[in-house]
Amino acid sequence: ADASFNSSTENVTGTLTVAQFNALTQGTHTIFVHGKDAAGNWGATQSATFVKDTIGPVTSATAVAPSPANAAPTVTATETDATSNVAAAEYFIDAAGANGAGTAMSAADASFNSSTENVTGTLTEAQLNAPHQRRNTIVVHDNASAGPRAATHAAPSHPATHHPAQRPTPRRPPR
Repeated sequence: ADASFNSSTENVTGTLTVAQFNALTQGTHTIFVHGKDAAGNWGATQSATFVKDTIGPVTSATAVAPSPANAAPTVTATETDATSNVAAAEYFIDAAGANGAGTAMSAADASFNSSTENVTGTLTEAQLNAPHQRRNTIVVHDNASAGPRAATHAAPSHPATHHPAQRPTPRRPPR
């Protein structure tokens, strides 16, 4: 790493170019390295692997139940990542916000340890009773253990509204 090949042992580094990296498919790749001595002899190769993961997980099967709801409903979804484990999921009400700013969801099996995870979360009473009392869209997105956030997937939620009992309008007696 001293930029001079002047010793019998040298630490070396190399970085793929943007073009080399972009040409790789998603998934596992192997890098092979070997050295050459001053006499022109190449040594044996050593290898190391890495995973290219530039695409976030896919969110599917998003549902909110019960709907309409007069108590906090539960949000469920399935998260699937092609190259790494799903690490987190979150939901938003009506519009997706910044990554990590939503309400955290849990893995249905209690552990984010797989490339496919069923996730669940329950709206809080405060979220349910927010002043918008109308049809809401629940937006779910996730995070793989490597790579970016995925696109969002939405499911409608219909908060039940409470209407006071209507009383009949009194009629005036005829004159």
